Amino acid sequence: SSLAPSDTPFAFLTMSCGYLEVLQRYYEAILASPALAARSWILPPVAPWRVPSFLRRCDAVCFLERDFPIPFHGPLIPREVLASGACLVCSAEIAAQPFYRGNLVDDRNAVIIADPRDHAALARRLGILIGNRDYTWAIGRQGQLLARFWDEELDDFDVASATFAAQVKRLIDRPARPSTRSGTGAIAKRPTRARGAS
Repeated sequence: SSLAPSDTPFAFLTMSCGYLEVLQRYYEAILASPALAARSWILPPVAPWRVPSFLRRCDAVCFLERDFPIPFHGPLIPREVLASGACLVCSAEIAAQPFYRGNLVDDRNAVIIADPRDHAALARRLGILIGNRDYTWAIGRQGQLLARFWDEELDDFDVASATFAAQVKRLIDRPARPSTRSGTGAIAKRPTRARGAS
């Protein structure tokens, strides 16, 4: 809500679902700031196949999940955001999940928030994204390239290792090429014109 009074134009779109009491607290927090409420669009949940078109309309999308009780939880929402080309803003907890760890790089292909409960730090990071759409777009584009890489059809390990071994064997078994150099090692010199010759 601290960004809402700024002169920078932006719209806050939220598509949320969950427990009634959690949603009620969330919506009350939005309505508690008239400036934020004026910029907000509260959308109902939609069918999963319509979510990508929603994401493509966004410059940045926040997924700030934290304190999830299952340690090996691997949500797919960040991957959907990356695939859409929107700039992913996610919690450090999500970035540390096994599927994303080492792939999400802060300020490169995502914006990673160390602690979403630190509202001042979160507002600073979002303010930069809102104020510089080229920067936001560049991060989103890099995230989209990462998602495309993940989606490529890669051979499984057994196929890839057999292909590699066959290529190495082919190189080893290839007959040596005959040398194109002279056997004496002599280098022929170009004839030069004598000085003063016409």
